[in-house]
Amino acid sequence: MLLLATFTLYACESTQDLETTLIPEANKKAHQKTLANAKRCALTLSSLTDNRTSKTLVLHETNNESLSDPVFQWLSESLTEMNVLSDTDNKVSVNVSLERAFLKTLNDKISATVVLNVAHKTNVDTEFSSSQVYRGQSFILAETERSDEKESKNRVYSLAVKKAISQASQRVKTGLLHLCV
Repeated sequence: MLLLATFTLYACESTQDLETTLIPEANKKAHQKTLANAKRCALTLSSLTDNRTSKTLVLHETNNESLSDPVFQWLSESLTEMNVLSDTDNKVSVNVSLERAFLKTLNDKISATVVLNVAHKTNVDTEFSSSQVYRGQSFILAETERSDEKESKNRVYSLAVKKAISQASQRVKTGLLHLCV
C-alpha cells in the first residue's frame, strides 16, 4: 500500500565556525579571541560585486532545481555584521566580489559553498593588492519526515548558504587582521 504525505526536513549543523573541531582544547580561547579581534577591526568596503555567471542559486541534484537567490543580500549583511562597512573611512579598504555560490545534495547531506575574491589596500597604498580567494563551506544533515517538503527544504538550504557566507566573511576578517594593528 502506498502512503502519500509530504516531507519535513530536520537539520543539524555539523560544521563549526572555522573548523574549531580541529583546534586543540587548550587553544580554543585564543582562537575565540582572534575572532573577536577580527570582528572589532573595522574595514572600509570600497566595492561589493556579484561576478557569478548565473545569479540564481542552483541546487546540484538530479533535477538541477533553481531557488530564489538572496545570496548577494546575505553576503552584504554578513559583511556588515563583521564590521566591513561602506560608509566609513578606515585604515584598510577592501573590494569584495562574490564568485560562486552553490548547493549540492547527496541523499540526506547538503553542502553549501561560497567563494569570494578579496583585494585590499591600506591608506598608504596607491593600489589594491592582488585578489585572494576566501571560501566558506557548510555541511548539514537533513532527515526527512512527512510534512511540508518544499518550504522546509528552502529553509534548510538557506541555513546552509548563510553558514557558508558567514564562514567566508570570518575568513576574510581573520585573514586581514594583521593589517588592523
